Amino acid sequence: MKTEILRTRVDPDKLRQAEAVLSLLGITTGEAINIFLNQVVIQRRLPFPVTTERHLSLNNAALEEIDLRYQDRIPNDESLSALNEDLGKAKRHKSGKSLLDSLKS
Repeated sequence: MKTEILRTRVDPDKLRQAEAVLSLLGITTGEAINIFLNQVVIQRRLPFPVTTERHLSLNNAALEEIDLRYQDRIPNDESLSALNEDLGKAKRHKSGKSLLDSLKS
């Protein structure tokens, strides 16, 4: 049962813009705020990254900027090798039990 009332001051233009987006998603501002609060409780932190860096996308950044910003997400040599591995030579198992038995031995 919802009994608390939350009052806050917000920029009216931002509120109207947000309400337009939320309307497209089929939810009210109040529902969005409740989703946000639930995620804060579940994750025990803000449910999205907070940064002072501007958002980079293919539309507004050089590829070098994107590579630098997201370099920790680019696969390293070991990961690339695994991704390119020929799975045609991989051993196949007819059952989960067979796979587990082979892993144990």
